[in-house]
Amino acid sequence: MGITFFGTDDGHAVNAFETTDKGLVYIDCTNGNAPEDRDGEIKSWDTVAYVEKGEKYGIIPIEIVAGSKFDYYPFGYDFYTDYERKWREYEALLDAHNEAVDKYNRDIGGRVFTYGTPAARRIAEREQELQAQGETITALETELGGTWYESEFSSYTIKEVLVHW
Repeated sequence: MGITFFGTDDGHAVNAFETTDKGLVYIDCTNGNAPEDRDGEIKSWDTVAYVEKGEKYGIIPIEIVAGSKFDYYPFGYDFYTDYERKWREYEALLDAHNEAVDKYNRDIGGRVFTYGTPAARRIAEREQELQAQGETITALETELGGTWYESEFSSYTIKEVLVHW
């Protein structure tokens, strides 16, 4: 399948499969910017491509789509937009959490708190809140796959789609 984009003369090709249970599914196996996991190993180059004329080109790692816990069809463009929205929410939560941790560290830095005092209880409560937030963020990161993927074409809007059979 060939894709052309607004804003560039470059095109892109993805594999298209007509399935009996999921309809037309697009797979992009050309992800030259395959991210590395935390151990430095390249993850799968295979991604589900989200192709809709007039929308930006999107990809999600195939293992994330296959293991999806979302409530609806994982091959429709809405799945991609929801996944991207969740990533943006994750990034905002992580930034806010990191700022809160930095503030917490500044607030307690070099100070001594006597066990049982109101100040010590407040600090302990803040620490528990930060730990709970951290656990929520880690769970969301796991659900999302730990890495945001973008293709070299992710910033472009799809102009035309031509399926070759």
